[in-house]
Order: sequence, then C-alpha cells, then structure tokens
Amino acid sequence: LVYRGYTGIEPMLLRLEAINLKAIPYSESSQIVVVFTREMGRMSFMAKGVRKSKRSDKGKLQSFMHNRYIISKKSGMGIVCAIDNLNPFYELGQNLDKLKAAYLCLNLVYRVIQDHHPNEPLFDLLLHTLTELETSPEMDFSIILSEFKIHLIRIEGLLCPEETSIHEIDQTLQNYLSEYSVMEGFT
Repeated sequence: LVYRGYTGIEPMLLRLEAINLKAIPYSESSQIVVVFTREMGRMSFMAKGVRKSKRSDKGKLQSFMHNRYIISKKSGMGIVCAIDNLNPFYELGQNLDKLKAAYLCLNLVYRVIQDHHPNEPLFDLLLHTLTELETSPEMDFSIILSEFKIHLIRIEGLLCPEETSIHEIDQTLQNYLSEYSVMEGFT
C-alpha cells in the first residue's frame, strides 16, 4: 500500500556539533544558517519560522554559537529540528576587540573549509581559539590571532618555519586564500 505523496524516502536525522559561521535571512520568517560541523565540515541548514519566533532558538543561530543540532534531511538542504546550546560565547560581544578577532577567525575558517569535508583539527582549533578569546583578560589579542593563523596554516598543510614573522604568515594565508578562490571556480 503506497500513500499519496509518500516518496519512499524516510528523512534522515543528523546529530551534529557545530559552530555557527553566519546566518542569512531567507524569507520573512526563515533563515539559512551556515555552520562548521565537527562531523561533516561546512554545511547550511534551513531554520524555518525562526525569524518570527518568540522562542530562544533565534539567538542560538547567531555567529560564534557552539551548538548541538538535530537536522532532518531528505535531500538538499537540511531543516533544523532542535538546537542545544553548548557555549554561546556571550563575552565576545562585550569587547569590540574580542569581537573583531573572533570574526576574523570565523572569516578565515569560512574561506578555507569546503562543504561536506570534515576537518576535526580545524574545528578543535576554532573552538579553542574562541574559548581563549572569550576568557582572556588581555586587551591585545594579536598573540591569540597569530597562534590561530600559524596552526591554521599547519593544519592546511602549508609550510611554516618556526621563525616566520606575522607578516609572512599573513602573506602566506593571503596567497593561499586567493589561490584557493581561483581554483574553487573551476570545480
């Protein structure tokens, strides 16, 4: 017996740990959230009705949030079913320099990772760096950023001698990202 409208494809439920990279308004009531998951790399999900919702889930979709998601996925983009906040990183928003440094880290990760390609060392590095930025009492976050960039370069397999200056690290990253974006257009 086949019911009308039944496709024979059961939705798959995914349980994923993720750091929110950005949220994009999709319609009057929904938004797309782009996340970096520990298990599956960069992914995008639809959060239906969240923009008009009075529930607390709306805040859980902001950048930097470290969440556990339950996603319903039949085909194409998954739909957010449930969100459990693991670390909201609220302190990052209390200091403009911390916020700027955290956004720089998110932007670098967003530009380096590919959809559906897991990179657990990079996920752990980003989570560690956001935690360090949040808890650091220092006003100069350049050391934390430099360490993040050095580890990012090493995780991505680029050579980085121990005596490399921050200027050389920035140049290596810039070259890698510009080369990567050109190559991405051909795939």
